[in-house]
Amino acid sequence: MKNFNLRLFCFSLGLMIIVIGVGVVQAEASLFNSRQDARTDWQKSVVRAKGYGVVGDEIQNKAQAKILAREAAITMAQRHLLEEIKGVNLTATQTIKNAQVESDVIKKKLNATLRGARIVEEKQPAKGTYLVIMEVKFYGRDGVIKAILPKLKEEAENNNSEQLQLNNNQVQTASTSQQEKDYTGIIINTINVDVEPAIAPNIYSAQGKLIYGISTLNTQEVITSGIVGYERSLNAARANPRVGQNPLVIKAQDVRGSTKSDLVVATAQAKKMLQVGRSNNIFNQSKVIIVLN
Repeated sequence: MKNFNLRLFCFSLGLMIIVIGVGVVQAEASLFNSRQDARTDWQKSVVRAKGYGVVGDEIQNKAQAKILAREAAITMAQRHLLEEIKGVNLTATQTIKNAQVESDVIKKKLNATLRGARIVEEKQPAKGTYLVIMEVKFYGRDGVIKAILPKLKEEAENNNSEQLQLNNNQVQTASTSQQEKDYTGIIINTINVDVEPAIAPNIYSAQGKLIYGISTLNTQEVITSGIVGYERSLNAARANPRVGQNPLVIKAQDVRGSTKSDLVVATAQAKKMLQVGRSNNIFNQSKVIIVLN
C-alpha cells in the first residue's frame, strides 16, 4: 500500500511538473516568436537576426576576405530581420507585411530602418566565415514604429468613432477617489485569454467602445515607448518601472481581431480603467502593460 501511495504521489508530481512546463513554454512562445535565424522579443520590444558570410579560397588577401564575408553576413542578417518583422502583428487586423504591401512609403521607410539596424555581436567562427547578429527596436528614434506610424494613425482615425462616450460628461462630473489618484500605471492580466502581442493593440469595453489605443496617446510617446509593454507574469509586470509602484490590475475578458491582439474588459473594469488612465497621465505616457499568460 505504501508503495502504491508513493507511486501515486510521484505520478501526480510528474504530471504537475509537465503542466507547469507546458505553461512556461506557452508563455515563452507568446513573448518570443522565433525562426531559425531570427527572434522577436516582445518583452524587450526588439527583433534580432543573425547572418553568415562565407568567402571562397580564391580570395587570398585575408583583410579583403574578412570585409567581404562581413558584408555578406550583414546583408543576410538584414534579410532575416525583414522576414521576421513582416510576420509581426501590427494591429488586431493585420501584420506589418500587410501594411508594407499596401504602402510603398512604409516599405521604403522600413527598408531604411533595417539598413540602420544595430550590430550587437560579430565574430569569425571559422576561417573564411563571418557571423553577425543584428537588432532593430520597435520603438525609439531608429525604431520600426516610425516607419509604420502613418498606418497606425490611419487606423486610429477609423477608430475615433468608437471612442467611449459614457465618460465625456461623467469623467468631468465624477469625483476621482484618492485611491484612483494614487495609481501609477495599469496592468492588463490576460489569464485564461488567448491573446497575441502586437505593436498597436487596442483595449475595448464589453460594449465595444474603445478605452485605450494609439488615439489616446501623443505621437512622441508612441514613438518613444510604444502603446503597451508585455511581460510573462503578473509579478514581472508589477516589478516593471513602466507602471510604477502602485499599478491598477485589470483582468481581460476576451480578445478581438483576426490576430487576437485587441483586448476586451468588463464594463465596470472599463470605467475604472478609463477613470484611472486619465489620472496622473497614465494613458498619455503609455504606462500600460499586458501580461501574456
